Amino acid sequence: MHDSSKKVAETLQEIYSAEWDGFEDLKAIAQSNDLLWEDYEEKLADQAVRTMENYLTQFNEIKERIAKRGRKLVDYDGSRHHLEALQSAKKKDEAKIAKAEEDFYKAQAVFEELNKELREDLPVLYNSRIACYVTIFQNISNLRDIFYKEMSKLNHDLYDLMSKLEKQHSNKVFIIKGVSR
Repeated sequence: MHDSSKKVAETLQEIYSAEWDGFEDLKAIAQSNDLLWEDYEEKLADQAVRTMENYLTQFNEIKERIAKRGRKLVDYDGSRHHLEALQSAKKKDEAKIAKAEEDFYKAQAVFEELNKELREDLPVLYNSRIACYVTIFQNISNLRDIFYKEMSKLNHDLYDLMSKLEKQHSNKVFIIKGVSR
């Protein structure tokens, strides 16, 4: 839309004669129009796109923590199976069993800590989506409201300029061949 608006302004400036009333005003309106679009796009990127990108970056960390939890579960299961195998062996080696128990309890503690953290953090992250969406859509709505109010002023200025031009050249007739008046 910005490009289309820019092209319309450029076309108007190309066809608008320097001796017509409001020639300089037209340039100012076109420049203001372009600046308004640039400001809108910049603020939209800052207040909506970057906010969403920041929110989404949290998911990479959570995915990494979930993957780590999965690896620690494998370690935990492996140490449990190793301990069970040593305990059920016909010839028991108490030193190996003690070491295996120690490894088992360490693996269990690490896994349970990660699991506990994820059980607390995942619902919080999931529920935070609502506040994120509300913030983003409120920002978009507010930006659009301001943008369209300002754009409306520029369009009104352009309409006034064209009305002045019409008065300056009121003796000229607008004719389209093949169309009845």
